[in-house]
Amino acid sequence: TATPVITGNFTQEQAKELADLISSGALPFDLVSESQEYIGPTIGHQALEVTVKAGLIALIVIIALLIIIYRVPGFVSALSLIIYAIIFILIHEWAKITVTLPGIAGIILSIAMAVDASIIIYERLREELRNGKTIKTSIDKGFEMAFSAIRDSSITTLISACVLYFIGTGTIKGFAISLLIGVILSFFMAIFLLKFVLKHLTTALNLKNKRFFAVKETNK
Repeated sequence: TATPVITGNFTQEQAKELADLISSGALPFDLVSESQEYIGPTIGHQALEVTVKAGLIALIVIIALLIIIYRVPGFVSALSLIIYAIIFILIHEWAKITVTLPGIAGIILSIAMAVDASIIIYERLREELRNGKTIKTSIDKGFEMAFSAIRDSSITTLISACVLYFIGTGTIKGFAISLLIGVILSFFMAIFLLKFVLKHLTTALNLKNKRFFAVKETNK
C-alpha cells in the first residue's frame, strides 16, 4: 500500500491538523446504489413542444375573443400581438438569449399583461363612446385614462422581475429576463403602437359607426 506524504511549508502542528482533516473523511463504509434513474433530453424537448403549442393555442383563442368582443380595436390588438411576438423573438436572437421553459412562462405572462392593457384601454374607450364622444376623442381619452393604471402595473412587475434576476439563479434568471423584456415591450405596445395603429386605421377606413367598436348607436 502507498504511504501518503504531506509536503509544503508546514509546521509539524499544521501538518498534523491537515492529516487529521483528511483522515476524518475516510469513513468506514461504502456507498451502495439503491436505485438509479436516467432522464434524457427527450423529456425536456417534449415539455418544450407542449408548452409552445399550449401558448400558441392560448394566443389564437385570445386573439379571436378580442376581435369578437371589441371588433376593430380587437383586430388592432391581434396585429399588435403578432408584431410584439416578432420583436420579442428578434431581441432574443440578437441578444443570444436561450429560451427555456421558465423563459416561455415569462413570455406568456408578459403577453397576458399586454392583453390586459388592451382591455383596460378599450373599456375606457367604450365608456367615452357611450357618453356621446366622437371616435377620435374617445380614442385619445381612452388611452389617456388608462395610462396611469398600465404604467403602475408595468412598474411593479418590472421591480419584481429585477428582484428575481438579481436574487434568483439559473432558470429563475431566465424567467426574469423574459418577463423584463416582455413587460417593457407590452408597455410600449399598449401606449404607443396600439394608439398609432388604431387612430390611423380609423382615419384610413373612415370609421364613423360606433358598432365597429362594439358600442350600440344611441338615437337622440
